[in-house]
Amino acid sequence: MKTFVYACLCLSIFVSCKKETVEGPAGPQGPAGASGSASSGSLSGKVRQYDEFGIEYSSNLNTTTISVEGTTLFTITNANGNYTISNVPSGIYDLTFTKINAGLMKQKQITFPGNGTLYNSTKVGDKPSFAITSAMLKDSTLGVNPIVYMNFKMVASSQQRTIGVVLSNAANLDLASPSSYQAVHLVDIPSNTSNLNSQFLLQSSLFSMFPMGSIVYAKAYPINATPYGYYDPAADQDIYTNYGAAFPITFTLTRKQ
Repeated sequence: MKTFVYACLCLSIFVSCKKETVEGPAGPQGPAGASGSASSGSLSGKVRQYDEFGIEYSSNLNTTTISVEGTTLFTITNANGNYTISNVPSGIYDLTFTKINAGLMKQKQITFPGNGTLYNSTKVGDKPSFAITSAMLKDSTLGVNPIVYMNFKMVASSQQRTIGVVLSNAANLDLASPSSYQAVHLVDIPSNTSNLNSQFLLQSSLFSMFPMGSIVYAKAYPINATPYGYYDPAADQDIYTNYGAAFPITFTLTRKQ
């Protein structure tokens, strides 16, 4: 009998001594997680603007429109060439810069975290207006690595200019379509020059595309090298946008092997 009472007494003490769980007040709301959206911010910068010869404008720079692709966000530079686009959500964007009579410029894959201001400056340039009146290309007949000789004629100018020679194994080459050509060679035209002779080495990496005896299609484009266009990291290619009217050329590779 004592044993039974003792056991019951111990059980009573155990039950009465057990602590109850008490919940406190709810804490404050934590920050948004990975699936939440960060606060918006601003994109700002300066657009430096150049004429067709690469000479920088210093006034009246309220001429360039900046747009965030995939959105309705845009703005125009002020008289000093500065710009700000507000209320931009976080994300990865392509920015476009357009100006009348200038080549399209882009800044690709800009990562914007939001919550502040991201500065992005760039250059835009007027498309060249000078024309090429005559052009000739031919290759050497000696050696494994042919030298391509060139001659260009145009109206002389007091400013230095640039010509881009585009080479392709297809007749439908177009500087606006990088997949239509294999190489671009830039040639500087000195000031006060109306007749230019130049040359370049046809690199060995192009031999398989331009075999001996093949017809090479080419076009010579007036180009504003400041800037020529933009680089596309996804395609790993230069995109030329700042050029004038093309002068078509064809020649046959006659190099000896």
